[in-house]
Amino acid sequence: VDECKEKLACQCSECKCKNTWGSYECSCSGDLLYMKEHDACI
Repeated sequence: VDECKEKLACQCSECKCKNTWGSYECSCSGDLLYMKEHDACI
């Protein structure tokens, strides 16, 4: 499953999703930090 392509993760507007082997990683633009439990960048 590609969580990024399926839109299952990293849905905030500042979030960037990177598919990895068996999982995914979320990152944020600029100096923002990704909060997984809220699926948000702060």
